[in-house]
Amino acid sequence: MDQAPLSPAQADHLPPLLSEAAVDPASVAPEEAARLGRALLDSGEPTLAFPLLLRALEAEPGIAERWLAIQEALIATGMFDGAHKLIGQVQQLGFEAEVIEEMRRRLLAGTTASLSRMTPLAASSPAPAGAASAPGLAGSAAKASPQVAAKLLRARKAMASGRTADAEAEFRAILKIEPYQAEAINSLSGLLRVQDRVDDAVALLRQGIAAHPGLVALPLNLARILIDAGRHDEAERDCRTALALAPAASNTNLVMGQFFALQRQDVLAERHFRTAVQADPDSAEALVHLGKLLQRGNRQAEAEAAFRRAIALKSDRTDAYRQLADLYAKWGVPAEAEAWLRKALAIDPRNGPLWLTLTHVHFNIGQVEEALKSARAGLAVEAGNTALHNVHLFTLLHAPGRSTAEVFAAHRAFGRRLEAEAKPMRHRPDAAAAVRRPRIGLVSGDFAEHVVSAWFLPLWEKLQQRGYEIHAYATSDRDDQVTQRLRGFAAGWRVIRGLADDAAAKRIREDGIDILVDLAGHTNHNRLGIFARKPAPVQVSYLGYPATTGMSRMDYYALCGGAVPEGLCDEQFTEKLVRLPRAYMFDLQRFTASEASVIPEVRPLPALTNGHITFGSFNRISKSDQSVVDLWARAMHAVPNSHFLVAGMKGVEMVATMIARFAKAGIPEDRLMFRRHSPDYLQYHHEVDMLLDSFPYAGGTTTSIALRMGVPVLALAGDTYVSRSGIVLTHHVGLEGFVATTPEEFVARAAHWSDNLQELAAIRARLPGQMDAAMRQSDLAARGFDAAFRAMWRRFCEGQAPAAITITPEQLGGPGEEMPT
Repeated sequence: MDQAPLSPAQADHLPPLLSEAAVDPASVAPEEAARLGRALLDSGEPTLAFPLLLRALEAEPGIAERWLAIQEALIATGMFDGAHKLIGQVQQLGFEAEVIEEMRRRLLAGTTASLSRMTPLAASSPAPAGAASAPGLAGSAAKASPQVAAKLLRARKAMASGRTADAEAEFRAILKIEPYQAEAINSLSGLLRVQDRVDDAVALLRQGIAAHPGLVALPLNLARILIDAGRHDEAERDCRTALALAPAASNTNLVMGQFFALQRQDVLAERHFRTAVQADPDSAEALVHLGKLLQRGNRQAEAEAAFRRAIALKSDRTDAYRQLADLYAKWGVPAEAEAWLRKALAIDPRNGPLWLTLTHVHFNIGQVEEALKSARAGLAVEAGNTALHNVHLFTLLHAPGRSTAEVFAAHRAFGRRLEAEAKPMRHRPDAAAAVRRPRIGLVSGDFAEHVVSAWFLPLWEKLQQRGYEIHAYATSDRDDQVTQRLRGFAAGWRVIRGLADDAAAKRIREDGIDILVDLAGHTNHNRLGIFARKPAPVQVSYLGYPATTGMSRMDYYALCGGAVPEGLCDEQFTEKLVRLPRAYMFDLQRFTASEASVIPEVRPLPALTNGHITFGSFNRISKSDQSVVDLWARAMHAVPNSHFLVAGMKGVEMVATMIARFAKAGIPEDRLMFRRHSPDYLQYHHEVDMLLDSFPYAGGTTTSIALRMGVPVLALAGDTYVSRSGIVLTHHVGLEGFVATTPEEFVARAAHWSDNLQELAAIRARLPGQMDAAMRQSDLAARGFDAAFRAMWRRFCEGQAPAAITITPEQLGGPGEEMPT
């Protein structure tokens, strides 16, 4: 196995070298550098010690004590993520488990200690008079009449035993006697919130606040209810009111932190969360919120400490277990992630989000069947969990051996469930409107630096140039340079994250959208619930999900006719298929995050100098279960001395998983190479001669990038759209010889191309130019969509039901011609 380790000098977030350092590390022998560095570290000078310790480590990286000392310096200077990354390097170098565990122990101790290292906000601004002793609910209860006091006691007992209806009746009876009794108002508002009667709860609390302006519990509860309901603008006033009454209290700072976190004001949110922890070091809730914020800021080691501390304080905080599992999964330690989730499920086996995270853990390492079992277990206890339904359907697309009927039935069942919960809006056809261009709405959570935007941006530009009015509905709050560019193209831009489906659908209807396009399907940030309400007369799914939504109210699905010719796959969609000559335009330059980025030059075929063929896969590992690896191994057995490079590895456990899968298929470790998940992965294409695609979920973006880098992709075409998504790309550049229809043909073609290196080298040289030319045909794609949109719109305006549409290049005429209306 070839697994290149990081250099110690590449560790992130290293402390700066101070000019006051008296010793030049380069002039010191390694042993002396280690001794001096240790002395400085022990005397409390980690920054001065660091360059000496680094000098000693670089000279002798095989000594565990050198790594431990470097990590100690990083921890002492608060560079926790750098200290965490060192653990990964030590794992890659093959140190004993005891060393790795000691590094983890030291890091956890350092991050845990850091949780309380912050001056509270209250220290910088004196509290208003009386704030330290803001009256609580207990005081109001103590002043109650004997009759009210007795009812309060009965209501509390009813609440404690889960008899919420009895409790509500008691609280309402109290308010008839004393209309402004504070405890009754506060508790009843909570019961109303659970019943989703938010407006009633808010009105009740506003009455209480007016009657008791100095009682902190009331604005605090109101702020929580408004935050939960997504009414953040209203929540700010009540957050600040509560904070003014008790500026040093844990609960007021916790809610204020939640508000700032929702506003993405992370610095202020962190200060309030830390103040909450300082005010109440035993607040598991404050620690969980702090941990989530740190995790979002990629300060993962500190986040781990916060979650572990929360669990130590309150062992039933299953959300902390879940967050820890998410951390370990991202670190490439799925076994640890699963262990935390199993502990949490032992506490609460009916917790849908826990099953969802466990599904993701299995899925992300290609354990498709285990992922399906976890998703179904979650749905068995929480049938209404939409996220679980989505991940179950997405995972099902990756499962080899499933019939198209089974996959379609699962999607249709969910579509029916979703549509049963929503009343569709009605739209009146208007034949006179058929002559105008329809107004387009796009719904996505990926209007940012994301592969969906890289595929869609060229088409969006062209459609705008053709006079289309395009409105964007963002379902996430991501905002970056790509977002800014897309916003400039949009006739309207609305962020609907947090907006209920009914409210979002109403807004889209009011915007007068004629054709609403879903760019997510069953992937993250989808809002299929909006489409179930039919806010636009024509609804289309496209790009984000390579299968049906399962919804009868989704009218069309747009795809490339080259991948799915007429008569193929129609029965697998509830939507009518719209076949286009060019459906996708991938912009690799924009995908590399910056238009100033340089795409690497294509290098000669490696096999010509290596003396052996190197196959590879750059698809995510979730597409590569044992059956996929078995077929790859058959190709390797057919090509003696061939090697295989797998990219995208996130940790040693992931590498070990793939080694085991290849070993089961008879391929030894010495024929395998692994490369880490990296933003610079374009360079990995220089090491492979040919990529072998996955199935039944084929590559899309990875195939496009590989072709642009001169690397052909051998694909196994199936009878589903998801298995054929890469075929259209190879068709665009004339590589039909790299498409197989059976496993036997797949192996035979791998052997054929391995025996024809000169032809493979010629393909490598010409592919980048061919791919650039193919992907720059965005005008053809735009004219195709123009024709399709007009056809869809015309059918609606004329009162016709949706029907399959095929647009051919011949129908589109010359580049400058408009389609007739």
